[in-house]
Amino acid sequence: MSTAWITGVKESISSNFAHFGILKDPSFALEKVTFNDYYYYASGRQHCKYALFKIELKKRQCLFSTCTMEMIWPKRDMVTIEVPIVIPEYQENGVTTNHIPLEFMIVRKRNMKSTFSNFGYLKNFVGPVLPKSLVASDLVVLAESDEAGNHIIDSYVGE
Repeated sequence: MSTAWITGVKESISSNFAHFGILKDPSFALEKVTFNDYYYYASGRQHCKYALFKIELKKRQCLFSTCTMEMIWPKRDMVTIEVPIVIPEYQENGVTTNHIPLEFMIVRKRNMKSTFSNFGYLKNFVGPVLPKSLVASDLVVLAESDEAGNHIIDSYVGE
C-alpha cells in the first residue's frame, strides 16, 4: 500500500522538491518505521526545511487487530504531511524581522491596491486568488494558493 502511494505521488513530489527519499537510490526512498508506519522525506525548496510524509496504514498484518479492534475502533489509512517553514529576514516598517508572516486576507477588490501599499511585505508572500464561492462578489482573497482559498472559503463561508 505504501509503495502504491509513493508511485502515485512521486511525480508531484519530484516536481515540487529537488531532493526526495532518505537514500541516493530512489528505490529505497521509503523509510519503514514499523510494519504499518512509513516515512518519506522531501527537501530542496526555498523557505522550506523539508517535507515529511507520514504514512500510517491499518494493521493488516495483525489478525487480532483486524478481526477484533477494527470492529470497535475502525482505523483508516492516513497520510500526514509536515512542512516546517523558514522565513528569511526582511524589512517591515523599517525594522529587520524574520517572524513568520503567513497571511490570509479577505479584502474588497477596490481596496486591494491600498492593502498592498499598507502591508509592503505581502507582495512577497501572497497574491489575489478568487475562490469559487466568491466569484460573484466584490471580495478577493489574498493567499499563497488557490487551494488555500478554496479550502477555507467554502460556499457557507462565502455567503
